[in-house]
Amino acid sequence: NGFWILAAPATKRAIRRHGLYGTDTTLPNITSSATPGPNSGTHNTNVLTSATYANVNDGYVTGAAAAKYCRFELDKAYDLPNKEELNFLYQNRAAIDAADTSGGAVTLAKIGAGTAPGNSTPWIWSSTEDSSSLSWSQRFSDGTQGNLYKNNELWVVPVRRQQGGS
Repeated sequence: NGFWILAAPATKRAIRRHGLYGTDTTLPNITSSATPGPNSGTHNTNVLTSATYANVNDGYVTGAAAAKYCRFELDKAYDLPNKEELNFLYQNRAAIDAADTSGGAVTLAKIGAGTAPGNSTPWIWSSTEDSSSLSWSQRFSDGTQGNLYKNNELWVVPVRRQQGGS
């Protein structure tokens, strides 16, 4: 699409609930792993962090915690990747880890192996929704994509889109 997807360094990855559990957002419900989401992670993050959902308390967190982490809690605005962008990260995880000079303990390989500190889950959130209660995620141990309940705590790997060169 003419864009590069840049993964945040390992030191900027965190564990969060997706948020908005039980909330039907304006994002399309993608119910099959074979169906691509029509929106970029940037678009989805814009929707999830909008004023419409900022104060929605789902009984676990207020707002879309994973998207809010990416957009507001880091020194640069990042996005929660959509499921296709997340799969791109999975496919290129070795190159991403090799290029990461942050010295962080949360490499994609450690997340996939369940050995990253803080949580042994190998799953990472996407911004693509399945329903009011489920969002897509990807297991970095084997690449499986699945829809998990938004009240689960999974890894968040923030990304940025950058215009690509030739």
